[in-house]
Amino acid sequence: MPSSKDGFGNFIVHEGCFELTGVTPEESRNDPQNANSVCIDYCVENGVTYAASISDRCLCLNSLPSNKLADDQCDDQCPGNIFEEGEACVGFGCCGSQSNNAASIYQSVSASRDKNVKKSNKIKGMK
Repeated sequence: MPSSKDGFGNFIVHEGCFELTGVTPEESRNDPQNANSVCIDYCVENGVTYAASISDRCLCLNSLPSNKLADDQCDDQCPGNIFEEGEACVGFGCCGSQSNNAASIYQSVSASRDKNVKKSNKIKGMK
């Protein structure tokens, strides 16, 4: 369920932790201050659906990788977030895992699209 918004007012949906083996991004960049919010905005600016963060790398993907991992497998701190010494990252503060070749992946969903999905589900009898 969308709970946060990106820099464009779109809802952010956490898709999960995915292994990146064999994945070719549409767009990518290295950023020593990478954070999930920065990566999401970069991918939205480039018209790409999914933002995948793995440490200082931001990858923009048009589809989700096939191998989903448990969320606790993406436990590297995002270098752009501030952590106290010894503090573990949690949720939105985690940027994948270099040791697992895994990325934390998010999708930016426009508010109008989200409303249309809710309307469509309501018409079909779904809540």
